[in-house]
Amino acid sequence: MDWRTHALVAFTLTLIVFGFLWPQSMLGALGLAFLAGVSALLPDLDHEMSKGRAVLNRLVPFAALAAVSSHTCSTLECFFSTEKLISILILTAALVGVYAIFFTYLKPKHRGITHSLLFTFLYGGILYLIAGAIIALAGFIGYASHLLLDRHIKFF
Repeated sequence: MDWRTHALVAFTLTLIVFGFLWPQSMLGALGLAFLAGVSALLPDLDHEMSKGRAVLNRLVPFAALAAVSSHTCSTLECFFSTEKLISILILTAALVGVYAIFFTYLKPKHRGITHSLLFTFLYGGILYLIAGAIIALAGFIGYASHLLLDRHIKFF
């Protein structure tokens, strides 16, 4: 499958699921469907030329900044504190560094662990801890749809 098919199937499936669960919030369902479409690209992160890897390389710095900021600051005043801003930037750089080290030196083989149910549940669990059940479900649907479309599902 190509990346467009993976993203489109995940987007459509999630839009249907969340469109039925929360029909009054179509904009929210569209956002969750977009997340699922991006999540459907993640299993191919182990392939250097994948669209998922290209997207993730661009998103990681922003996602790291958002995650660190949301856990560090409860108000916008936090960003006007030099100490808080420096610690946010250092933690963000550390997360981006871990990502870079992982994909430079510890990159798994293609269709290895990233194409496993273990990694699918790990991804869903991380999303749950960071953003809650609804976000986790959308990400899980997207990630799992990739494995189903590839018909390449392993436990580990």
